[in-house]
Amino acid sequence: MNRDADILAFATRWRHWGGGSWSDIFVEFGISPEKYFRRLARILDSVMARELPLEVRVDLWRIRRVRRSEGTSVPTGSTKTSRVGRAFDGRLWRHEKYVELIAGRLCAQRP
Repeated sequence: MNRDADILAFATRWRHWGGGSWSDIFVEFGISPEKYFRRLARILDSVMARELPLEVRVDLWRIRRVRRSEGTSVPTGSTKTSRVGRAFDGRLWRHEKYVELIAGRLCAQRP
């Protein structure tokens, strides 16, 4: 069993419904949603995710960002969460802008 491929397939399958419920994630993989979304981010940065259409990758990044901000094991008002959140948001923003730039170039090249 290829765990990364299973996570990617699950995320792709559930992307139209916000990525699956917390209980679905736990039942399917036996890990916390926080760990699942960290692994999903690593997978989306890997070569394996390049096989997915650009639209699917962008959807998965957005779902991951929203879901990670929903549930954190660190109390919401803590300094640690704020710093980590700001750093992550900046990284994701740059990633999304890069994806939008590439998508625009690809669309412009089509006849």
